[in-house]
Amino acid sequence: MAALVLLFYLAVLLHIVCFAAWFGLGLGLTRQSRTVLAAEPAVGVVLAAEGTRTIKLMTLFVALAYVFALVAFFTNPKFISLGMAGYEWPYHTALTLGLLLVVVQFLLVRPSWGRLQAAVGAPEAEAARKRLAMGVGIGHTLWLVLLVLMFWTQLVAAATL
Repeated sequence: MAALVLLFYLAVLLHIVCFAAWFGLGLGLTRQSRTVLAAEPAVGVVLAAEGTRTIKLMTLFVALAYVFALVAFFTNPKFISLGMAGYEWPYHTALTLGLLLVVVQFLLVRPSWGRLQAAVGAPEAEAARKRLAMGVGIGHTLWLVLLVLMFWTQLVAAATL
């Protein structure tokens, strides 16, 4: 039992670190996309290739964050003793929204950067940049809602004091 509790706390810590890394990497991504498009096409191609590293790291971090969330969910002593009844609605909502964030990264942010990189110097690059900014904005909004849900029970408990 002690090993599961240790695994739970380790998973929570890694979950938070990975989601924070995803959020932080995404902060400069829209600025970076504007820089790519503002540069000469030859320079823009090089800058876009550098941005691909950021996209790969964001994709890795969001996937790991969700895996660690699942590990924490199922190794939580509350789950072990009570099963699914041990969790209130914020946990289930957070898991669903976390999955939606992973989907946004894989189906919106990552492909948009790929389109931007492929279209440097072409008119369709601006559309890819806007789609990328939209994806990052949606992702950051989901992240903020997840952050609130993570502390929801503590916030409600503090409000009732």
